[in-house]
Amino acid sequence: MRQLLLFITFFFASGASLCQSKAIDSLNRALSLAKEDTSRAKILIELTGEYDLWDSTGLTIAQKAYRISLETNSEESLAASEVALGLYHFAAGSDSGKLLLNGAIRRFEKEELNREIADTYWSMSSIFERQNEFDSAIHYLEKSLNLSKAVDYYSGIAEASFSLSTLHNIRGNNSLALKYSIEGKENYEEVDDQGSVSESLNQMGIIYDHMGLYAEAIDHLLQAREIAQEVNDVQIEILIINNLGVVYDNMDNPMAALEYYEEALEKSGIFKYKEDEATLLNNISYVYLKKGDTLQAKEALWKTMKIVEKNGLPCFDLYPQEGIGSIYVGSNQLDSANYYLNKALEGGQECEDVGILTAVYKSLGEMYEKQGEYNKALQALNQSLEIATKAELNTDAKITLLSLYNFHKRRGNTSRALFHLENYRTLTDSLEKTKNIEKANQLAAEYEFRKQMESIRAEQLANEMAFGQRMAAQNREKMFIFLALILVFLLLLTLGRSYVLIQRQNKKLKWLNEEKNTLMGVVAHDLRNPLNMIKGLMQLVVGVKTVTEEDDSEKYLHLIKMSTQKMTDMIDKVLDISAIENMKVNLNMSKEDLTKLLSRSAENFEYLAAKKDIKIEQVFNADDTHYSAIDSNYFEQIMDNLISNGIKFSDTGKKITIDIKSEGGFQVVSVKDEGPGISKEEQKNLFNRFQTLAAKPTSNEQSIGLGLSIVKKFVTAMEGEIYCESELGSGTTFFLKFKEA
Repeated sequence: MRQLLLFITFFFASGASLCQSKAIDSLNRALSLAKEDTSRAKILIELTGEYDLWDSTGLTIAQKAYRISLETNSEESLAASEVALGLYHFAAGSDSGKLLLNGAIRRFEKEELNREIADTYWSMSSIFERQNEFDSAIHYLEKSLNLSKAVDYYSGIAEASFSLSTLHNIRGNNSLALKYSIEGKENYEEVDDQGSVSESLNQMGIIYDHMGLYAEAIDHLLQAREIAQEVNDVQIEILIINNLGVVYDNMDNPMAALEYYEEALEKSGIFKYKEDEATLLNNISYVYLKKGDTLQAKEALWKTMKIVEKNGLPCFDLYPQEGIGSIYVGSNQLDSANYYLNKALEGGQECEDVGILTAVYKSLGEMYEKQGEYNKALQALNQSLEIATKAELNTDAKITLLSLYNFHKRRGNTSRALFHLENYRTLTDSLEKTKNIEKANQLAAEYEFRKQMESIRAEQLANEMAFGQRMAAQNREKMFIFLALILVFLLLLTLGRSYVLIQRQNKKLKWLNEEKNTLMGVVAHDLRNPLNMIKGLMQLVVGVKTVTEEDDSEKYLHLIKMSTQKMTDMIDKVLDISAIENMKVNLNMSKEDLTKLLSRSAENFEYLAAKKDIKIEQVFNADDTHYSAIDSNYFEQIMDNLISNGIKFSDTGKKITIDIKSEGGFQVVSVKDEGPGISKEEQKNLFNRFQTLAAKPTSNEQSIGLGLSIVKKFVTAMEGEIYCESELGSGTTFFLKFKEA
């Protein structure tokens, strides 16, 4: 069962950890400066949105916001805090959660805050969705949608419609899913949310693919990808690229599908989107199955299972379970097949995933037939066909019809076999008319051609403008040609003198710039001491102030304190300018075990290396520890560059060896490849900026790592050393040395 990627949003989505951390830090700073209870409650409510609804930290913050809101006279603030706290209790299955949410809705109704009510309904639906209670989720989404429409709340209409489209698509209600998806797209356009417009077009492409309308699917997916690139949303683009691969796979073009899958897999690996990696590996396994390579297919599925188990992705384990089960059916390992298929069946029923159910029942039917349980086999195959037909999964229905034809043919039931064969042919003919594969391929070609033509037209316009400017210049030259000839001689005489003056002026400007930077540093540092003294005195003054003093004095003291803090911040910015101009690296040094970091880096590149039949060998003992004081983020980027270079410049069947040893108070890391090697002459300039080597990547790979000049900068900043040993034809070894910690 190939897996389409759906973009499902939740009220408290975790997001990228780095962005989340920055948001939390920013809100905590704002909270420390807030004085009024209403403001503090509002910031705390925003802060709860940065945590998952199953996170105890977020629950604690929501409780604090609720307690503060109770002391205010703001109905709106109290209602918002009830929503925040109620959602946490509601997600935990506590009855108090629903009581709090209903209380919030009544307060919103009293204040006529209909948009807030619509958002509350949408949030409740998201919790039901996470708990696979789809009927309740749809109920609250419809309430949110109707209320949003009543008050022309376009963002609310868009979000509710998009979520309804997703749920109906999972359940196989493609007509409803398409209706809501179109409605969501139109309202996202109304509020100019281009990223969400891209998601809606992607959703529509998925639905059209389920219906067998491949030309429409590709058209919408290409539009979605173009918008995703414009808004620089990499994760949405990965989803779209995967779905393009699924469509081409359904059009019986596995090689085109594999190209899309591998492109998306590379991007998801770089940005560490584990959920997408799991889906893509699952999809790649089906391409291998079509090629008859069950070993590669099974390996990809096991990797999928490993990612799913490690990252706790609900409902995602169904796809590799079904895939592994179907492989075991094909290899007559029926006990193993029975285990995995029934496990996928149970999960598919719980998650209400009709695509999985269709595939599982088909594979179960084939398994039962091999076990000689023909009644159960026929019942399972008919169940698969019924689900696929009801959900308008035309491609899956076609596959099941072919299985039914073969089943009856083997049983000698000619009339039933011919019946299913006729339906198979009818559906095939129907699919040919509706999907129009030639049109779909033409749309894709036209898209690429249009992009190329836009580039050519832009270049042509630039050339025309340049040509017009040259012609205008030539006309002016013709008018003043005689004068120009006279001036040439004078210019030649003055050029030498001008050159000397310019060089002197450049030296003077350079000296003045250095003086300016020095002066800025001196002034900033000299100002820090008195400012810090003022701040210290202010703390003493505020600390000894008695309760009998006037309130105004505390106010003025606070203003003085804030002013000195502002001056300190300004001075810090002055010093930061100097750091930026000198290209200093901001480090977060800590004691790290290099052994674990090396294992993680090697694991990240196992799949890309396997594509070229290259083995990454870790010769060190994984149980040994090698500690150094480094910045782990920069160290991982350095290793990513060295390993990816080894893969790019090595031929198929070669090996990359990674080792680490303790030598004389240093930890020495080595990365050795069996590539073409680097000449002695090129090694002299290896770490210079913009240095290009004679050797070329063996499979026309594109560079995704850091330049070696930047790697050198990172290593030097961490007080380490990097050097290279290589001979032409004998491979290359890079060494990293860091002090033991």
